[in-house]
Parts: sequence; structure tokens; C-alpha cells
Amino acid sequence: GWINMTGRTGIGWRMTPLHHTANCWTTTWMNDRIQYAGMAYLTKAMLIPDTPPMWIRDLTPMKGGKASGHKSHQTGLDVDMRLPLLPPKTNAWDKLAGHNYTKLFHFEAALAQVEAIKSKMDTRFIFFNDPRFIKKRLSTQEPNHGNHYHIRIKPPARIEGSYL
Repeated sequence: GWINMTGRTGIGWRMTPLHHTANCWTTTWMNDRIQYAGMAYLTKAMLIPDTPPMWIRDLTPMKGGKASGHKSHQTGLDVDMRLPLLPPKTNAWDKLAGHNYTKLFHFEAALAQVEAIKSKMDTRFIFFNDPRFIKKRLSTQEPNHGNHYHIRIKPPARIEGSYL
């Protein structure tokens, strides 16, 4: 099924107040995995000072289709997450540009987020251009992914004869 994520929050994550609301839908598959990753992140982040939530930024248009500003985000299997920022900008979700992310972003929180995402979301890939994450094999470089993570999940396995 499809879920409108506008205004939603969960354990360890929040949906950003989008500057446009077109790409705020996702599948129940992605929603479940965001929930699992948020809980895993919160567990990891308990020992890290000043950790912000995982900020969900862009998902999919209502019930799929071409997503404005994205080559993908059409099937409910993709999500963009904003990088966590250091205090006092922790909740300034819209203040991060690609050229200044290394000065403002909370590296330890980001590391905990990506580790939680990798362990709980059954990812096909994570695009994020920080060389430290690429070196640790936590992400892959892709143009225009210097100020956010782009995650694609694998769809659940199809069970023959099932109509679920």
C-alpha cells in the first residue's frame, strides 16, 4: 500500500517540512524499513551527544510516477535523507548546501544513521559522496549526492501464489 508521510514522525526519525509536498508518499515496505532503521539509529545514538533524528527529505509522488527533480523516486523504493547537523543547527533541516556540509554536519550521527540504514533497510544502494563513507563501504559516489543520502531498498521477495 501507499502512505502519505507528510508531517509524520517516528522513533529516531522525522519527515522534514518540505518546501514542496509532491514527493511525500512511500510504500508500506519503505515505511516499515524507515521505522526499523530509526529504532536502530536511536539505539546507536544514545552514546553520541546532540544527535538529531534521521530527517526524511524526499520520497515518491502519490502512488508513484515521475518525481520532480529526481531520476528515480518513482516506485516507493527510494528515499532521500538530509544529513544530520551539529548544534545549534541540529533542527535547521533546510540549511545544508553541498559546499559546506563538511563544516556543519554531525559526522558521528551520520555514521550511526548509515550503519542503522545498512543493517535494517535491506538496501540495494546508498549514494552519499563523503569519501570517508565510501572508504568504509557504507556508500557509493553518485553526482549530486554530496549533501544528502539517497537510499534504494530491495522490494520484498515475491511469494508465488500469494496475492498480498
